[in-house]
Amino acid sequence: MDARLATLIGGVLLVGCSVPEAPGERVLVDTQPIIGGVLDNWRAYVVGVGNTQGTFCTGTVISQRTVLTAGHCFQGISRVYFGNDVSMGNNPPSVAVVTKRRHPDYSSSTLANDLSVLELAQDSPVQPAPLLRETMANTPAFIGPDFAHVGYGDDGNGGYDIRRVVTFPILAVGPANVGLQTGTGPIDATMYFYAQPGKNTCFGDSGGPAFVPRGLVEHVAGTTSFGDPNCAIDGVDARADLPQINAFIQSWIDQWEGVNNPCRSNGTCDETCNVNNTLVDPDCAQNHCGADGMCVLSCVSPIDPDCMGAVDYCGPDGACDPSCNPIDVDCLAEQGGSGGAPPVGGAGGAGGAGATGTGGAGGAGATGTGGAGATGTGGAGATGTGGAGATGTGGTTPTGGAGPVARIDPGDVSGRGGCGCRVPDSSAPEGGWLLVGLAAALVGLRRRAR
Repeated sequence: MDARLATLIGGVLLVGCSVPEAPGERVLVDTQPIIGGVLDNWRAYVVGVGNTQGTFCTGTVISQRTVLTAGHCFQGISRVYFGNDVSMGNNPPSVAVVTKRRHPDYSSSTLANDLSVLELAQDSPVQPAPLLRETMANTPAFIGPDFAHVGYGDDGNGGYDIRRVVTFPILAVGPANVGLQTGTGPIDATMYFYAQPGKNTCFGDSGGPAFVPRGLVEHVAGTTSFGDPNCAIDGVDARADLPQINAFIQSWIDQWEGVNNPCRSNGTCDETCNVNNTLVDPDCAQNHCGADGMCVLSCVSPIDPDCMGAVDYCGPDGACDPSCNPIDVDCLAEQGGSGGAPPVGGAGGAGGAGATGTGGAGGAGATGTGGAGATGTGGAGATGTGGAGATGTGGTTPTGGAGPVARIDPGDVSGRGGCGCRVPDSSAPEGGWLLVGLAAALVGLRRRAR
């Protein structure tokens, strides 16, 4: 049975979507297109997560039989879909999920530890992405480089089946007192925060990866979790770095794929796993970014020459293709010409959403003097003198209130319309959907996942 409720308070009607598993679970509102993104036609290890009727979240293949996604996506997952377009009309390849585990310390009220792992019934048909086996911190290694956020979120036309990517730097690794004006923050030690003008994740991207380059290869640093209701100001990802690998992720990889299996993701490369010019062990990716006959998709700085020609890498997709003419903007970012919020410095430059900006068009860097590069002098600093400062006297200053929204897909899996939620209620059979309306007066009282 579908539960449908519309509540009118103070003359304002706000209809949202959700599938609460228990009191305090996220409630979803509004739908928006992916913000500032482009099509992603090559990250095969980013997959659609859902059930036999379609996808409602995003995930990442991180080992032969293991997929990483968001904790708030956990309920109702039974299948993983592969391809650039996973719409059911295209009959996309898929693999059943036989086991799933959510982080034992997941909180539905704060979205702390917002991670789940899925065991596939058979080996993934695509190569896995390597995990970030480092501990994130508020240092230039993490606050500055562009992260590539990927997901199957709302395309603005009612579809949730096309993989897209958007690149921008993050602003803070938790714990941190950020996002206070929108209700997104503060964040705890299991999260990191971003606020980039014109770029964001949104509904349906939940569980999708954020990649950060290390050496020549991109690594999974986190998964899309929640943010402001309109996907217009800020967002938060769940960290999937070394502390979470050690506390949660690795143990399930070991149990499902065998602790003595050298080909699983474990931080150690075993080249005997990679046969027929196919990458099986994701920890070996760095060894095959040259012209050796093996196309490794996670090689992005620059791309693996063995992958050239198969897809178009020339857009702002987080991968540098030196063969592009005009020059690939991702290659400029590698040279320090774009992206990157300076970790220290003065008054931000032009454009952006400065956290304490006082007007004008301030930047979105952490505290730097601007610059789209890590040390550049133009661009976006969080304490810049312009932009949409959270406490600034000019620009588009948010006035708080609405609070963050879980970035899970609120579309109707059967009708692709209206506001029928695509995540099955824990008490309903697959295909039974729960539609919940909330009054605007309640929206600011709770976080909501994407």
